[in-house]
Amino acid sequence: MNNINASLMQLSLNERAGTTNIYGSRNIHTTVAVDFHTYNFENFKLIFSRNIDKIMPEYLILNLQDNNTTLETIFNYGRNIYINFQIGDQTILNIPLSILWNLKEPEICDGKLYLEIPFEMFFGNIYIAGLQFREVKINIVNPMHLINYVRDYSLVCKTYIGDSQYRRNNVDTSNCCIQQISSLEVKVSLNNPENVSDEFRIITSSFPGFSKGFFIESNNINYLDNIRFYINGETRINFNRLMIRNKCQRINNNMIFFPFNPDISYNERSFNSFTGSINLNETHSSLKLNFYTPRNAVKIYSINMNDYTQRNSEIIRSQNTITTHLIEDFTRHSLTHIERIESTTIINDISVNSIIENNVPLNANLIIENEINVNFNNLYAGISDTNYNNYYINNSVDTLIVDAGFRRLIPEERKTCGINLEEIGANQKYMSCAECANNFNKISIGIWLTQRRTCPTCRCNWTDFNIYINAENTQT
Repeated sequence: MNNINASLMQLSLNERAGTTNIYGSRNIHTTVAVDFHTYNFENFKLIFSRNIDKIMPEYLILNLQDNNTTLETIFNYGRNIYINFQIGDQTILNIPLSILWNLKEPEICDGKLYLEIPFEMFFGNIYIAGLQFREVKINIVNPMHLINYVRDYSLVCKTYIGDSQYRRNNVDTSNCCIQQISSLEVKVSLNNPENVSDEFRIITSSFPGFSKGFFIESNNINYLDNIRFYINGETRINFNRLMIRNKCQRINNNMIFFPFNPDISYNERSFNSFTGSINLNETHSSLKLNFYTPRNAVKIYSINMNDYTQRNSEIIRSQNTITTHLIEDFTRHSLTHIERIESTTIINDISVNSIIENNVPLNANLIIENEINVNFNNLYAGISDTNYNNYYINNSVDTLIVDAGFRRLIPEERKTCGINLEEIGANQKYMSCAECANNFNKISIGIWLTQRRTCPTCRCNWTDFNIYINAENTQT
């Protein structure tokens, strides 16, 4: 471990020996050393050593290739990079660099970019001493986006090393709240950045679990004119310019926080701070944004709640919330008039037979398994009267995936699954993106493709539904 410049080492006694506390018992003093250390990533991965008791990440350092690289360049190319925090084999947090950038603008010093991480807002201290059977890891995900601009990465952490009494008193054994971040960037067009719109209709049901609100990011957020939030076709929140100014929390010129409970702050990490939150998994919700001036994209971040309990040197999670980070366009989030949004028909079953039983007219707007505005003219096209009952609006991805036992050996540099970050072993099954050639564990990508038909890495449409076996092709 290398100390950063002007590192701090402090030795302190919590209590003086020989004194008594207010309960009449004798205090036992503890000794703790507080320091700042820099940890270097190797192959975009960092595993914390066991020679510390407690740690708090504070800065992510990007060592720039060129001293003339600007903040704007790093921000534009690094928008899809995020930090993956794991304890054992469990992913606890995925934090996009773009939200860190908005919460506190980074600084460049001596050819290095320092990006502050408000880790207390997301998780709090990591008690390494209480996780002796679990590795604590941080990974840089999608680093290839900045490979031409960033030489390597490192992490500055505040560390604590104490005696045995300190360790016993500082291992968290209570239920603690985690604030997780999911993101969704909606572009007018993924293929043409020149296409712009002054209205964005964003389906937010893909965000997991309970949410206390959304960060809304777009160029010059001061030009945001109106926010409408819908649940199951009904208007839940309608903010005009005055309400946006008084009820939303302004982060910077490009971001505001839109809360479901205006009395709660986004950076308060407690279960009480989620009072008034909405379980987005259990509703069909959407967000409609109107701007004075057209723009080509809007990015939404949801603050999700999760909790953990640390006991017996293990992390036990009572929820299974999985964060999502997506990029989509108007093909998925089409513009719809307010009147049509508020008259949307909600149907849980996805079969055409169930639609007919509900007496839904042919010109109705439907919400079916997170799909919106299903057009019945297209739905019934080419379907005969004898087999329409067996037709499903959202054809299952299982009908597209072909498990034909194709054998194809993965090159060493492409063995890591881009979803679970684990190596695809010999004879394991996987699928491969036809555009970027990245490979993914069969189960992980199968789950991904049931929600969206794009590559998790390059976001291009997924076209190769063959399942491969990681082995040499022995056929001649």
